[in-house]
Amino acid sequence: METTYQFETEYFRFSGNEIELLRSNFPYKKVNFSDIKRLSVNKSISVKRPLLLGSFGLVLTCSSLYFLFYSTGIIDFILFDRNPHTQSARAIGSIIIMFGFLLVLGSIAIYQATIPQLVLRTEFIDGTFEIFNLKTLSKKEGLDNFILFLKSNFQPNQLEIDFNIFR
Repeated sequence: METTYQFETEYFRFSGNEIELLRSNFPYKKVNFSDIKRLSVNKSISVKRPLLLGSFGLVLTCSSLYFLFYSTGIIDFILFDRNPHTQSARAIGSIIIMFGFLLVLGSIAIYQATIPQLVLRTEFIDGTFEIFNLKTLSKKEGLDNFILFLKSNFQPNQLEIDFNIFR
């Protein structure tokens, strides 16, 4: 017997009077609507600790630039006046692996920590909160129905919706 859900994304799904929090499409926590203190739909950062993630991305990006300059011999040339052409075989592998990998990973971390996205922030009575990305709901054109569902199931003092996101 398959259960139908009112709204479902890869992070959460609503069923009856509860919200199921998901990891890899499997529920790890079920929260009753009465245990939710506040819901807000707005454009915000979609991670819980953006400063930590942004600094991690910055460290990775700076490390990739250091590896680029080290592997091409620019640091040796500037500091020790050595010829940079003697290390070209080592440079190709380092550029591909270290520079490419670290730069891409650092750029993704900085992007996630700085670019606001459409999110649902759920604050619980025990003081914890969860942030869910609503990108899949907005792609399916189900965002209007989702807002109506939230308005019908939650009190106005529990719900905060930024209507500027619909422009």
